[in-house]
Amino acid sequence: MTIVHARPNLIVSRCLGFEHVRYNGGIINSPFVQKLRQHANVETVCPEVALGLGVPRPTIRMVDDGTGVRLFQPETGRDLTNEMEAYALDYCSGVKNVDGFILKAKSPSCGIGGVKVYPMGTKVMPRGKAEGRFGGRVARTFPNAAVEDEESLGAPGQREHFLNKVFMLADFRATMSWQRPDALTCFHNRNRLLLMLYGTRALSRLSRIAAKATTANLAESINSYWNELGAATAKPPRCASCATVLKAAFAPFADKIAGTEKAIFVSTVVAFEEHKLPMSVPVGLLRSYLARFPNQDLESQTLLEPYPLELIEIAESGAQL
Repeated sequence: MTIVHARPNLIVSRCLGFEHVRYNGGIINSPFVQKLRQHANVETVCPEVALGLGVPRPTIRMVDDGTGVRLFQPETGRDLTNEMEAYALDYCSGVKNVDGFILKAKSPSCGIGGVKVYPMGTKVMPRGKAEGRFGGRVARTFPNAAVEDEESLGAPGQREHFLNKVFMLADFRATMSWQRPDALTCFHNRNRLLLMLYGTRALSRLSRIAAKATTANLAESINSYWNELGAATAKPPRCASCATVLKAAFAPFADKIAGTEKAIFVSTVVAFEEHKLPMSVPVGLLRSYLARFPNQDLESQTLLEPYPLELIEIAESGAQL
């Protein structure tokens, strides 16, 4: 089987392997991002540099001044809240057709959560957590996109989910460019098993939207499907759901292979459910069965190669960014 993957449009924090723009002039080497950029269209962003704070620069903090959480630079006494919010709003309003973001974790600007909040003062301990001013705006503006930070992507399961989602969204964007009612049906049908990972209820809702698409309501149908797709894939799928889908995909081969091979497949699915094997192992077996016993419906399913095969190893790696 040969799958041509649409290239996702990604926006990545510039310090994650692109330029030495951290507050201390540093950079964070990211093998994952470096590998991914070979298969995606990547734009970088550094809100702090965009505000002219320089490299290196005095650190900034999220500070609770008693009236609310502000973005503050203790060394200079500069309140950057309004400047950062204006920049974030302007930046996000200019972004079109984006599939995902990878932002710097815990950054007062880029963090999408878990950013330390300090009381006013110079030598004080943090007393809470919040979202960064830029990262929070991104998450609210693009609720259907795949938005992660580099720390969450250190977990193989979250990393695989991110890849599944960004390549699926890129596929959706490319297919909808046909501007035909059958585009929704075509996308839905080839992603059916991949979508099933995220639950049968969401799959049913998406099926109904695709089935009702017409030339007259096409724009509305595409928007409804996009919103439902974003909501359905907001969180990684459960292992139990994945195992059910793997067994469903195996069904066409059940009466064609020997009992020993069946037992091997079942054992790999069990090992996957017990977090002893990655999902690529049972999927690889399905691909081998398909080579021996062609099945047109299964050949078209993105579940068997949701993103380029070159990314499988790095998707499953436990290495941090």
